Amino acid sequence: MPDEIQRLRTALRDLVALSTIPAAWVGREPAEVAAGLADVLMGSLPLDFAFVRLSDPTGGIAVDVTRGSAWEGFPEWLQHHIKSSGQRLRRAVIADVGSHVRPCRGFILPIGVNADGGFVAVACSRSDFPTETDQLLLSVAVNHAATGLESARLIHERHRTQEELRQARAEAALRKARRELALVGRRTTMAAMSAGIAHEVRQPLAAIVTSATAGLRWLAKTPPELSEIEDIFKNIVAEGHRANEVIQSVRAMFSATDQPASVFDVNDLIRETVALSRGEADAARVAVRVELASQLPPISGHRIQLQQVILNVVTNGIDAMRPIVDRARELQIESRSFKSNGVEVTVKDTGTGISPENIDRIFDAFFTTKPNGMGMGLSICRSIIESHGGQLSAAPANPYGSVFQILLPTQPVSAP
Repeated sequence: MPDEIQRLRTALRDLVALSTIPAAWVGREPAEVAAGLADVLMGSLPLDFAFVRLSDPTGGIAVDVTRGSAWEGFPEWLQHHIKSSGQRLRRAVIADVGSHVRPCRGFILPIGVNADGGFVAVACSRSDFPTETDQLLLSVAVNHAATGLESARLIHERHRTQEELRQARAEAALRKARRELALVGRRTTMAAMSAGIAHEVRQPLAAIVTSATAGLRWLAKTPPELSEIEDIFKNIVAEGHRANEVIQSVRAMFSATDQPASVFDVNDLIRETVALSRGEADAARVAVRVELASQLPPISGHRIQLQQVILNVVTNGIDAMRPIVDRARELQIESRSFKSNGVEVTVKDTGTGISPENIDRIFDAFFTTKPNGMGMGLSICRSIIESHGGQLSAAPANPYGSVFQILLPTQPVSAP
């Protein structure tokens, strides 16, 4: 069960990260979108080979981008496959791509209907590639690339329309089209995410709640037995419902309607986040200390987004302490007033720390020190905090570890 929950958390973080990518591709040329897609795929899964072909939405020549060399015979394979299939590539798994370096499995994924937007071909040396999660992340990334290409086509149409009509209503129509494209991208990610978590979470959560409820009825018999286990069963029920709340929160992030800002107590938000991460902290044998200042002024903003920021920073701190064996693993979370109109939240760990050469790069997109990281979490976190009028910073802790500081204004701020 812990492995399944961890896989869910990782998949959700990756999906949330991928959902921010289309904004960087809107209006870009096909060559830039293709290169960005290939780099994202190589860095996020990771892969040994990635080939991206994108059709030019304006009718130009298709763009090809290759990363890696594990599939040496790919050009010949592609030429033969196109000749035999009439240039219509379909979604397919290649059991062996014929690599001379090491065995690799391949995966073909068309872009758009009948591959009219191009296709993606990838290869990986993992024996289980592609897993359901691999295919889910590939599908989301490819859908976002298609969204970027469609946006480029719309921009091209806008220029043509402006020259022919020179009317303001053409611009209004295109703005509406962009909003619809953004909504399609969010709904696509939402659908893919829901399909991925349904298989992984529905049955385990149902089993947790059912078993815990039965255990509580057993303990309620007269005379009761093993009463010390009652709290454990209550915790299982609470964690099951809490997992459901997390899923609903993620769904709200991808809602078709922007979620309104609200006023809330940052200390309550910290307590809820600590409860959400308690299982992961216990598994990593991390002691969590919470020191919250009383009578803090309320915060105005998007509660779900800010909770995701704190949860991401807390999770990073826990991950940084997993390899530590020569000292205590302690995570300290504090809140206090900042100046006259702000609240400060600090998260300090005793983990591996941040090297001096990386201190200025950890908030950059696609930069990560984790073997399986995407390098999007902290970048997204800083964007969320800045959109609320605040600041997110990091520094080495004394004598070891790292400390993250979140500053938020208390006056109302119009968050996105």
